[in-house]
Formats: sequence, C-alpha cells, structure tokens
Amino acid sequence: MKKVLFLFFLVSLMSFSCKMLVNPGKPYEILNNKVYYKGARNVKIELEAADSVTFQTVSYSIESCEYRDYGKDKKNVYFKNVKIEGADPASFVMLEQGYYKDKRYLYFYGKRLKDSDSKKEIKFIKDNKDTDCIPWGDGGCVINNGHKYKDGIKYFKGA
Repeated sequence: MKKVLFLFFLVSLMSFSCKMLVNPGKPYEILNNKVYYKGARNVKIELEAADSVTFQTVSYSIESCEYRDYGKDKKNVYFKNVKIEGADPASFVMLEQGYYKDKRYLYFYGKRLKDSDSKKEIKFIKDNKDTDCIPWGDGGCVINNGHKYKDGIKYFKGA
C-alpha cells in the first residue's frame, strides 16, 4: 500500500507544471514612491537609492522555473536589498542556473564572477559525468573566458 501511495504521489507531482509548483512571490514592493525588498518573515527593507518609477524585477522566468531576488532601475542593479556595484542595469539579464550577465561580466547571487567576460562565449555544463555540477537550478557550472565556475566560484583555469 505504501508503494502504491508513493507511486501515486510521484505521478501526481510529475503531472504538474513548473508554473504550479513554483510560487515566485514578489520580492520587491513599491509603496508611496519607495522600493522595498521583502526579506525574511516579509520584513520590508527600503532600497534607499532605488528609483520607484523605473524599478523592475529581473528575477523570474516561468519558462525555466527559475526565481531569484534581482531587481533594477535606470541606474542600479540590486540583489535582494543590496546594490551590485558596477553592474549595468540597461544590459542586465537572467541566463540560467542562477547566473546573470550585463555587458561586461557574469554574476551569481549578487556577486560579480572574478575574471568573467560576458562578451566571450558562455557555456553551461549540461551533464554531470565528470563534475558535481547540477544541470538545473542553482549549483550549475559555467565556462567563460577560459575559466570554469561552480556555484559562482572560479575553481580552475584552462577549461
């Protein structure tokens, strides 16, 4: 009986799309011309430098089932409630596996990847044969500018 219930649960889970399983919520809120990040326990933290008129969330793709806490306005890019120094909001976009890029660099969890170059080829590792990279969600690996990054950390050169 336990096996039958478990099998039913698995089949039910697989029949739902990502759209039903992922609840993206809204990490940012605009109130009275101010932008707030909703942190733990929905505590609102004001992004003092944010422009409420041009602010937008950059961090959700229902097609890829990826959700992160990124936002941007006309001047800055934010990860959660922290401004990412030097990030270019006009070119800042989501890639996959938790990685983002602007016209110069790659980013992971709000940090610029050391020695990255977004103008060069960006290759995601899609298999797990010789690495501990997970080919979906966070934890993926990317090769860029002759460097391999796992979880946003450069871990060897010469890729």
